[in-house]
Amino acid sequence: MRRAARGPVLQRLRTEETPAVFELQCVRRLETSSLRDSLAAAQAWALRHAGREPAHPQFSELARRYRVVTGGGGP
Repeated sequence: MRRAARGPVLQRLRTEETPAVFELQCVRRLETSSLRDSLAAAQAWALRHAGREPAHPQFSELARRYRVVTGGGGP
C-alpha cells in the first residue's frame, strides 16, 4: 500500500479578487480580444472581428486561472 506523499499542493485560488480571465486571438491576424473578465465578453469580440473579417473564422483561447501553493511548511 502506497502512502500519500506529503508536501506542497497547487490549488486554484478562488476569491473575488482573482477571477479567471479570458482572451481570444485571431489565428490569421494574431489580433486579440485583450484580457476579459468573462468568456462571453471575449467571444463577443471574436464574433465582431469575424463579422468584419469573414476570412478570419478561427481563434485560439487563453484562460488564466490563478493558483496558489499550500501546505508543505516551506523551506
